[in-house]
Amino acid sequence: MNLLLGEAVLSDGSLASVERKDTDSDAPEIDMYVKPFSFRLPQEQSEVKTPLKQIPLGPYTMSLDHIGTSLNEDELSLKFNYEILKDTGTIMNADGRKIVFEINDSNGVRAIEWSADVNSFELQSGEDPETPQSELRVGKYSGFKISLENGDLLYKLSFLKTYDFNIYEEFQGFRRLVGTMKNDWFVVSD
Repeated sequence: MNLLLGEAVLSDGSLASVERKDTDSDAPEIDMYVKPFSFRLPQEQSEVKTPLKQIPLGPYTMSLDHIGTSLNEDELSLKFNYEILKDTGTIMNADGRKIVFEINDSNGVRAIEWSADVNSFELQSGEDPETPQSELRVGKYSGFKISLENGDLLYKLSFLKTYDFNIYEEFQGFRRLVGTMKNDWFVVSD
């Protein structure tokens, strides 16, 4: 696929401005484009990782292991070890990008959903690197825990046999599945 860019020329011969509104009925129509430039776009990576190793989240790569759940009267917890690596040769704007963790019971009930901004993977100026683990960070960490109130979840999950653990990359509300695994409730995976 190619992306073609250029400068818009109006029917009166002038260049279109950035402030131009297409809703303005009195404005001249765009007649052609000049100074075209073409970019060849790479093929979309649609591979879903299972096991959850080396999940590409450009410019980051994430790996998870020892994934387990626990449930008590007040909360459902997801605990895992993870490693996030950054490709230091790549610079990009990650505004609006999130990573979403989702657990669905085998009978289709969504048990937990938690998200983190990709921008939070790196320390921002003024942040203390020794704060308790409440954010995903670049590096290798053990025992990261996500806990959410379960409400009446205990009664909805009738048999508590297996669940699907899905990882999505989200941008402007659109999600792309990047990793998935099936695991037994209350068992720690490899």
